[in-house]
Amino acid sequence: MRIVSLFCKIHDFFITYETHLSTHCLPRKTASERRGHRRRLHASEVMTLLVAFHESNYRTLKHFYERHVCVYWAAAFPNLVSYSRFVQLQQEVLMLLTLYLQTRLGTCSGISFVDSMPLPVCDNRRISKHRVFMANAERGKTSMGWFYGFKLHLIINNVGEPLSSVFTPANTDDRQPLLK
Repeated sequence: MRIVSLFCKIHDFFITYETHLSTHCLPRKTASERRGHRRRLHASEVMTLLVAFHESNYRTLKHFYERHVCVYWAAAFPNLVSYSRFVQLQQEVLMLLTLYLQTRLGTCSGISFVDSMPLPVCDNRRISKHRVFMANAERGKTSMGWFYGFKLHLIINNVGEPLSSVFTPANTDDRQPLLK
């Protein structure tokens, strides 16, 4: 997908979201003083780069950002920030990115595929010391062995478009999210 068309889709979504927010929510009070750095990279640009990373063949976001975005797309994104600042900006667009991806769901064509993938939160030797997801994460088993964490269940159609997704604890049977 070309980066310009991807940016246009995401920016149109962002404008629609901002319009909806301004008509249905109370106006935000702006403080006279701002703390921290002024945002140079717009939220829709951050979302575009994150979606482009997942469509690329790079394994890590750092390599994608430093070796592809900063080299080849510097003209398309004139206000690029350092990689560490980009990582900070990701956190601010997580909810918007989730909403955008929900609008991009495909339609069921009659043939669907279901799969689940493990999302381990720590190494098996550190399960007893792990405290962050202590109330939610569980032990589960895949064909590759035991792990501690969650499962991501995906349903896609025959074209490869996502239809639905759900996170469950690792000990959830793969057929259970389908029954809901």
